[in-house]
Amino acid sequence: MLTLVTGTTGQVGRRFVPRLLAQRQPGEQVRVLVRDAARGERFAELGAQVAVGDMRDEETLGKALAGVDAVVNVAASFRGVPDEEAWAVNRDAAVALGRAAQALGVERFVQVSTDNVYGVGRGRPLTEEDESRPGGEMWGAYPESKAAAERELLYAPGIAGRIYNIADDAPVTTVELYRLNGVEVPAGLHELTDPDPWFGIMSSQRIRRELGFRPIYPSVWTARDAGAL
Repeated sequence: MLTLVTGTTGQVGRRFVPRLLAQRQPGEQVRVLVRDAARGERFAELGAQVAVGDMRDEETLGKALAGVDAVVNVAASFRGVPDEEAWAVNRDAAVALGRAAQALGVERFVQVSTDNVYGVGRGRPLTEEDESRPGGEMWGAYPESKAAAERELLYAPGIAGRIYNIADDAPVTTVELYRLNGVEVPAGLHELTDPDPWFGIMSSQRIRRELGFRPIYPSVWTARDAGAL
């Protein structure tokens, strides 16, 4: 079995790929798509095949998908980029990758999204049944472009897609994030009231129930203590 992973040099991908490689069974292979060959060397040393190119390029997609059985699309254009780039990567390239994979008979396609597609909180943990309400100037086009990709991939003809939330067991506050990174907490931050305390807090009950998922690190603090951040 050959699995293609995109977005391998980002915050998620660069952690995910080494773990995927370490858990390979006999006969399983991993191919990574990188734009810079030099940044793919560390994955090659771990045993991955390396394809070089931009996933926005049709020819690159064809070569990267050759012989592939599964795709994990981790690629994302996040903060600090023009809206045009966010739409081009997060929606257009993701959808093109999904369609190309479907045309080639790829058995499994995993689209990695974001909790930002849910938008505002609902006064409880968010579930996969909640409607997407992306928005907010802080994130630019990121939430809306990710939500658009979700819709097009999930409801494409011939696709029986399924959404799964993935979360740990301990949401953190802004103050905790400052402390986690060793940054002094700004004066007065403790006294501020969050207008939407349920924002981004998700239920992971579906994936636990259906796929047996359990977080390796139940909280960001245990991940830090294990040197996994």
